[in-house]
Amino acid sequence: MRIHILGTGLEGLATALILEHNGFDDVHLVHVGVNRGAPAVELPPNGSRVLYALGLKDQLESYAAAPQMEHRRTAATGYLLQQRPLGHFTHDRYKAPHLTIATTALTAILREASKRLESHDTHTGDADNADLTIDASGCGSSPLGYEVTTTPWSSSWHTTASAGNVITSWLSDNQYLRQIPTPEGTFVLHVGSATPHPRFASLWASDHTVGRQPVLDHAPFGSWIDGRCVLLGSAAHPLLPFTNQDFALALEDAWVLARMLDGFEDDTDLALREYQRYRLPRATRVQRYAREQGQLVTESRRAAKVSRNLRLALGYWFLPEMALSAEDWLYEYDCLKGFD
Repeated sequence: MRIHILGTGLEGLATALILEHNGFDDVHLVHVGVNRGAPAVELPPNGSRVLYALGLKDQLESYAAAPQMEHRRTAATGYLLQQRPLGHFTHDRYKAPHLTIATTALTAILREASKRLESHDTHTGDADNADLTIDASGCGSSPLGYEVTTTPWSSSWHTTASAGNVITSWLSDNQYLRQIPTPEGTFVLHVGSATPHPRFASLWASDHTVGRQPVLDHAPFGSWIDGRCVLLGSAAHPLLPFTNQDFALALEDAWVLARMLDGFEDDTDLALREYQRYRLPRATRVQRYAREQGQLVTESRRAAKVSRNLRLALGYWFLPEMALSAEDWLYEYDCLKGFD
């Protein structure tokens, strides 16, 4: 089977590598559009376990960071609302680590893991000569014609020289900031519809800014399949930037799709339907979760903010196990063992 993958970013590279891992050897990457990817990537346990299964554990441990804690703070006061243990705690609880890595480093790892792909990059004009086309080109660039909407938010990335071992999220009125430490320094994501809070601006003062772009969204699609073209990753289910799940979900998608294609090798149409049957409910749930988190962390109504802060703080300080277990469904998902 000749497979073309639209998109040469992380999602496309990882999909190609996963297909290779499952025995598909006629896989081609197709350049489409402009890569709008983030300069840093979080690999929560449900994503890192897929890369470990591909034999990339040593490379990731060499080039990724393993933060020990995740904090949530209010921008107004700097008060620590929550602290979630990562590091060994995450590995013990979910049997896989929470990692952070610069996109350039992860791209190099994926390329090195499959050098054969270097010679299989394809021009867009050759994309029709495929038995199956997988669209991993990202949100807003799908050839299937699905429309996305522009949210009130825009996002920008900033870099600082400082590192550390704590991921920090800052909550403010109509805006949000997340600091992601990596071995190359700390990458700062700002999402907002207003002038940055003074505390936010001070966190990246005089450092490099990586563009600003609108935040796109769409409701879950009813179908990811159009003939022998199928959506995967952000092209199928773009997430609002309030979770760490974008790349992890794409890895899950790619693994399940590869297993379905291998299991139903004589019936590609059935394989695609089964892939969608397994993946659509989870992706829809994570999309809904991202919207809920966006509303939570950018809340601007005074009474609602007080209620939120009390709920978050009381939960993590006095009922930590209950608070942690609320996200077990997200991180303990193991597509290597099953798909439900």
